[in-house]
Amino acid sequence: MEVLDRGVLQRLRRNVGDEVFLDLAKQVVDDLARLRKEIVDSLDRDDFESVRHAMHELKGLAGLFGASVLARSCSDLMSLSASPKEVRRKRFAKTLALCSSTRHFIEDEVLKSA
Repeated sequence: MEVLDRGVLQRLRRNVGDEVFLDLAKQVVDDLARLRKEIVDSLDRDDFESVRHAMHELKGLAGLFGASVLARSCSDLMSLSASPKEVRRKRFAKTLALCSSTRHFIEDEVLKSA
């Protein structure tokens, strides 16, 4: 299974044009890194409301850019943020790894091929 749905990327690119698409891709890369850090920092502080907020933003960003696996993972985890710390760490690790994979895929497959 691919990290990003190439069909979604192609439609988005057609709809907004190459220049806007590449600017959007750069912003998505930055936002993925920022949100991943926010989630990790919020988990460290046991700040469940901030975790939910960042996961919601990440879910929307993932959906916009065709990262449906990441979006589903975010959706599933938004309800777990009040779980015991050990459970959260294990469950969130997968989503954080998907976030990093998505960011790297955009950098390597979208931005470098531009």
